[in-house]
Amino acid sequence: MGEDDARQQSSAAHFGHAFEPADFIQLYAVLAAQRARLLELKEGRNELTVLTRDVESAQRTYETAMQRAVVSQVESRASQTNVALLSPAVAPSEPTHPRLGLNLALALVLGAMLGAGLAVLLEMLNRRVHAPADLQIGMDVPLLGALATWRPEARGPLLSGPG
Repeated sequence: MGEDDARQQSSAAHFGHAFEPADFIQLYAVLAAQRARLLELKEGRNELTVLTRDVESAQRTYETAMQRAVVSQVESRASQTNVALLSPAVAPSEPTHPRLGLNLALALVLGAMLGAGLAVLLEMLNRRVHAPADLQIGMDVPLLGALATWRPEARGPLLSGPG
């Protein structure tokens, strides 16, 4: 135990002196350098992890592509197919062309039907009153008066009675 006590006393005596501010500044600088080095090592380790994952992903993609290539080569070399010729193609005896008469007749009939249907639909949707009978048939309201057709040469009453 004497040797241990002597060491403790000598180290206490060694550290017992006062540190100067320059020593603290130097110590902080060394500590900051170590921290920077540690951060660089951590960043390097993180980059290494990302790159390792990228390499593994690329390798899996490459292996998948190689498997597909091998399967394609094997399938292309297969001599058996499931395609059979049922009957050979025959050229037509006369060329086909548009039937102008039939097309014109169909266009005329369909155009007339479409035009008539559109005219009937527009007339049904038109709610204007054209004659006194329109009021009596559709709305069941009494007729109070009707305007005569205006003719500038005839000087007669413009308003006529019902009926």
